[in-house]
This record gives sequence, C-alpha cells and structure tokens, in this order.
Amino acid sequence: WTIDDPLADAAAKVLALSQYAERLQLNLQKVEQETQGRLNDVAARQEQVVGDIRKQIAELEALVSREMTRAAQETAEHEAALRATRDQVARDLAQLNQTSQRLQGLSAQFGAPTLSRE
Repeated sequence: WTIDDPLADAAAKVLALSQYAERLQLNLQKVEQETQGRLNDVAARQEQVVGDIRKQIAELEALVSREMTRAAQETAEHEAALRATRDQVARDLAQLNQTSQRLQGLSAQFGAPTLSRE
C-alpha cells in the first residue's frame, strides 16, 4: 500500500464527481430548453385565445351599439307618431268644440233649447 493508491482513488472520485456534475448540468439545460419551449407554447396559445376573445368582444360591442341605435330610432319614431296623434286629436277636439259652440249659438239665437252633454 502506498500513498499513490488513495491519491489515485481520490482522483478517480474527483473525475466521477466532475462527470456527474456535467451530466446534472446537461440535464438542467435540457429541462430549461423543454420548459422554455412549453412556456413559449403557452404564451402563443394565450395570445391567440385572448386575441380571439377580444375580437368577439369587439363584435359584441358593435352589435350592442347597432341594437341601441335601432332601439333609439324606433323609440323616436313611436314617440313622434304619438305626438302627431295627440296634436291631431287636440285639433279635432278644438274643431269639434268650435262647431258645437256655433251650433249652440245658433240654437240660442233662434230660441231652440240647447242640448247638454251627460
């Protein structure tokens, strides 16, 4: 037994540890590359899905805007028609009232009894 035996043993162990450390480093690099690839895939998928959702949201917002505009137009048309009908009825009632007053005036002028509304 000489000192060379433990030194040779130590050198062999150092070499084995060095090779093991190198394998660990290579495995880590491989895991890092695979993980980065997966992260890139996730980011690309997220970008695609979020883009699709944003597009759908924009389309839905445009649809909401069109529907609100259409409803506002219909509301304005109905309100205008109602105002026109009210105005026409008011004119007709005023004309009927005038005619009724003229007829009552004629009846009073010629002595006929006036009719009352009940």
